[in-house]
Amino acid sequence: SLLAGRARAASLHTQRVNMLSMYVRPENLSDVLHGTVDADGGEADGSHDGSSQRIGEPVGVAASARHQASSDQTGELAGAAMLYGEARAAAGASSHAPLAAAATAAASSATPPPANFGAMRMCAHDMLLRDGPEALVWHVTSMAVEWPMVGLQHLSTLKQELLDLYFQTRPSSLAMSTGWPGLDPLYRVVPGELTIVTGVPNSGKSEWLDALAVHLAEASEFDRWPWRTAFASFEKSPKQHAAQLLEKATGLRFVGPATDQSFGSSRRMDPEELRDAIDFIDQHFFLIRRDGDALPVGRSSSGSGGYGGGFSDGNGSGMSWMPSYMEGIVPAVEEPPTIDWVLDKAASAVRRHGIRGLVIDPYNELDHARPLHVSETEYVSSMLSKVKRFAQRHDVHVWLVVHPRQLQDWTGKAPTLYDISGSAHFINKADCGIVVHRDWGGADVPNPDGGTTRIIVQKCRNKAAGRIGEHKLRYDRATGMYHDDAAAGDDE
Repeated sequence: SLLAGRARAASLHTQRVNMLSMYVRPENLSDVLHGTVDADGGEADGSHDGSSQRIGEPVGVAASARHQASSDQTGELAGAAMLYGEARAAAGASSHAPLAAAATAAASSATPPPANFGAMRMCAHDMLLRDGPEALVWHVTSMAVEWPMVGLQHLSTLKQELLDLYFQTRPSSLAMSTGWPGLDPLYRVVPGELTIVTGVPNSGKSEWLDALAVHLAEASEFDRWPWRTAFASFEKSPKQHAAQLLEKATGLRFVGPATDQSFGSSRRMDPEELRDAIDFIDQHFFLIRRDGDALPVGRSSSGSGGYGGGFSDGNGSGMSWMPSYMEGIVPAVEEPPTIDWVLDKAASAVRRHGIRGLVIDPYNELDHARPLHVSETEYVSSMLSKVKRFAQRHDVHVWLVVHPRQLQDWTGKAPTLYDISGSAHFINKADCGIVVHRDWGGADVPNPDGGTTRIIVQKCRNKAAGRIGEHKLRYDRATGMYHDDAAAGDDE
């Protein structure tokens, strides 16, 4: 390994020449070959004045090397001198470049078998003295490895990941079920990909993503890599968002009297069910916010203390997202968040909590200030490239909610991905594109009971994630849940 490190630090050609010529004076090459003098310039019988030093050899090493030298060493140095002499003869000049090329040719022409070394060699000097020049040349030419280059990758480095994917031995890299059997043939959640979600207002985009995140968390709750999701949702307050997640986690209502006919047969969750559900969402979901409402100070009546575990019976503030002693230490920032800030916080959530999903809802709530010379199309392209690099680097699936542009003479039909406001890059760069569309009671009024919600997959780049198609889910307005009444093969 030390030899490989030396070979990487300098040019391999120059290194070979230096290693072979380090111990032989050029003017003594012919005499060494004929055996009239040794490598130090002394008589062949081994006598010398003790003051001579090999070229390039440290003073402290010279005496030790001469002390360990034997008749076998003279033969080894002669072999080194021979290779050096062949290189000079082939080069026909004293310049380093031709000499290095000739040394490479001479070394490659002779392929001695490698010795079975039983001990570590400290350096090239140590290998030359102990194992001979042939072994040194073989190690430099055969054992040196390429220095890794940033931006250039061998596919062999992906061997283990490909084997894990083929044998499905690592669940964290597999396509996850949505929890709706009828939708799975069309869409599955693959880590490291970007899904664009769009739809007209009040079509249920955010509700559907909340339900999807709850399904992923429930399916992997007891796995080694549980699915955790971070929400950068800016259209809802944290408490409202948490209440909606609680409804989907329990399948019960969060608001209203225990029995309320306006919500049908659905009952309200009791306090014990609420406590269990709070523990569940606290372990699987995290909020990314940049305003004061994201950090309410906890004054929980349950006395649980600490972070994120408080529960109130209605007289307190609800969940304690932050201990009271931190009030004033963490300042509230009212500036609108940027995509860079969201991705930075999401990267922190990956390292701290191991999130595997990120929801950015919606895109137009972010700060999109850009230089005057940058068009919106160029900005969107750069922004989406950042999001995709984040997803691939951290193996996180990202859902980006984008509103369509204002539709002229809209008749209630579902929009397409090309109707997204801003740029066609939203569909061009997405791995998956989904339109969420709810049945409407008229041309401009949504069905008050929710009814059927259409999940339209209009783009799916990865065949392991699904295919283009449409599936219908039944929306329950009381609990915000989506039910799959169709069989797995009934998708359109």
